[in-house]
Amino acid sequence: VSLRDVDPPGPDRMLNFDGIDLPVKHPTVIFGDGGSAKSYFALYWAGKMVEQGTQVLYVDWEWTAAEHRERLERLFGPAFPAVRHLGAYRSIREERERITRAIRARQIGYLIFDSVALACGGDPSGSEACTLYWQTVRQFGIGSLHIAHVTKGFNGKSDDQKPFGSAFWHNMARMTYNFRGDETGASALSVGIYGRKSQWGQRKDMAFRVEFEPHRTIIAAIDVKSVPALAEGLPLP
Repeated sequence: VSLRDVDPPGPDRMLNFDGIDLPVKHPTVIFGDGGSAKSYFALYWAGKMVEQGTQVLYVDWEWTAAEHRERLERLFGPAFPAVRHLGAYRSIREERERITRAIRARQIGYLIFDSVALACGGDPSGSEACTLYWQTVRQFGIGSLHIAHVTKGFNGKSDDQKPFGSAFWHNMARMTYNFRGDETGASALSVGIYGRKSQWGQRKDMAFRVEFEPHRTIIAAIDVKSVPALAEGLPLP
């Protein structure tokens, strides 16, 4: 095509949830230690998308539909949004046809993959498995969120700049966020979400408090500087 004949991007190129941007048509990677609520937020955003009219498919290599159902009900109540769940057992390359059929049958507009280490079908540190993963994702032709983990350094601290594995996990995503959790009691968690990459300019750093009440979970935005452990993740300026 001639680029002169292509319509420019519209104002709705981003989804925004409490200050966190997710591109509508491009891949986003979120990464962090276990227990930093990555999957919880992915499911929360999926529910919000469904409420706004976008059908979401949660492709899951790690957990079960029953566990995610319980979380959705805690987040949204008994009339929770109808997020679609697909249990996956092979590499994303081998699951491609199942995912494609679900996209067509359910008119899916957004995908969530949990998690890339199990989905890539090889060594996540190698370029081959990573590039095959991204080639497959591009064939689906819709926006997507990808959950990744982090590398532990020699001093026991996690790498909070890029996901674990090949540099392509960071380079091929159009937007990346690092998650950091800080327990603030037996039933609460403060989560810092730090923008590490954005193809659209300014990166955002946000924080949220997650309250685990007996029958519901409440997520509310807070000032990232109000939690000392999360403020350490901010850039010096």
